Amino acid sequence: EEAVLGDLGKVWITERISFKSFPACFIDHTSMEGVRKLVNENHIKPEEIDEIVAYGDPLMQTPNRFPKEIRTNEDAQFAHSYLFAMAACHQETAGPQWVMPSSFNDPVIKTLMSKVKVKIHPRAAEITAEKLKAGAYSNFRNVIVEITARGKTFSTEVAVAKGEPADPMTPAEHANKFMLNASYSPLKRDRAEQIMETVSKLDKLASTVELTTLLAAV
Repeated sequence: EEAVLGDLGKVWITERISFKSFPACFIDHTSMEGVRKLVNENHIKPEEIDEIVAYGDPLMQTPNRFPKEIRTNEDAQFAHSYLFAMAACHQETAGPQWVMPSSFNDPVIKTLMSKVKVKIHPRAAEITAEKLKAGAYSNFRNVIVEITARGKTFSTEVAVAKGEPADPMTPAEHANKFMLNASYSPLKRDRAEQIMETVSKLDKLASTVELTTLLAAV
């Protein structure tokens, strides 16, 4: 009882929630954030990329993350090469489009996938030990991303993924994500906008029926 109710009203677990800015396993989010950053800051075009290398968590080496071909929704969410290629080419449409055959079979994406490498972060053991010593979860998000293009190698290190409490998504980013996802659903745009408006005043609703009614497919 103490574990559940002891800090009721004092500690808000919702403040620790992470939101995904990419439709993928969270272990890849810092890598995709690094790819997005390098491509945007250096105006790198997909056809200019010779290689993408990510140095990250040893768990990124598990075999299920290296399929030779993307065939399913699950492949699309876990395959490093596919996700990094999509981050380089379609970062602004990170949503349902990413798990569709039209994206799996895009020749540009397939070509870029062959240029992706994933290696273990050079400080993996050190970072894990530091987190364990601090009482934190042993897995880490730290990643070094390198993109070789136009005869140069561009590099960045990302420790926190966009959407984590340390780097939260803005209200506008949440709204854009919702509207993008809703555009692939049976909901009309005006209904989706109504839902956003209702959620913004959730604490003032007399009943949640007002919201659940709007969520019903029409």
